[in-house]
Amino acid sequence: MKRAIKILEAKITYTYDMLPDLFLEISEKIKGPVGTIFRKAGLKMNVEFAGEAWENSIDECDSFTKEDKDALKSLGKLLGSTDINGQLNQLNLVNCFLDEQIKEATALKDKNTALYRKLGVIIGLGIMIVLI
Repeated sequence: MKRAIKILEAKITYTYDMLPDLFLEISEKIKGPVGTIFRKAGLKMNVEFAGEAWENSIDECDSFTKEDKDALKSLGKLLGSTDINGQLNQLNLVNCFLDEQIKEATALKDKNTALYRKLGVIIGLGIMIVLI
């Protein structure tokens, strides 16, 4: 998602393409659930407001936690309804949130990795004691 947000930020800054076109272009570059979100949002923007299309696409994705969805939905409130600077500021805010989420996920992964290693050693020792 962070990569897609950076691409969107660059496209908004340096091109004056329409948002649906930008979203569809990003969906071709980014694969997986994030690409699907951008593709759905880009297609929905033809019949819905940009913010609504973005929020509905986020809601349809099951790959994010509620906290992640709320942060990503905040982008939709300003998407297409403010000037370029307002959208860029919101993109920067979402990027900062994503950085924090990445740090928390990495810390949790490290903690769980250590826990499972210790648990594996203890179970292995227990099996050895039972067999001896």
